[in-house]
Amino acid sequence: MCFFSPYECFNRRQTWQPTVSLGDGCRDHGTILHELLHAIGFQHEQQRPDRNRYIKVLFENIERQHRDQYTQRLARDFVWKVRDFDFDFSSIMMYDQRTFSQNGEPTMIRLDGRQWRSNHNKLSRGDKDKLDSI
Repeated sequence: MCFFSPYECFNRRQTWQPTVSLGDGCRDHGTILHELLHAIGFQHEQQRPDRNRYIKVLFENIERQHRDQYTQRLARDFVWKVRDFDFDFSSIMMYDQRTFSQNGEPTMIRLDGRQWRSNHNKLSRGDKDKLDSI
């Protein structure tokens, strides 16, 4: 795994050696954990193939350059078996309701009408269980 420090947070997993970028705004504990999970193959919770049972993604409110972070993925894109784990609103891999909003409006809503607060600081119980499964 290769770490470097440009101006943003991201990772690339296209080669045998995952590359993790930790720019100036990306060095808090939660962001580092989030990017490390990406480096080992985790996807965003809002990209799960079963996400439409739990949330509605409001693409019209998402900044165009970040819409790919909300694109639904196939089960095979996840390093853990999606069907074995409930949707985890507390996951460090789950964005909050207004992440990358272009107009201040929600980018996602829960289908049960409840609100959620993003967990940007630590792994959830579900994150730990998923790690244990791989």
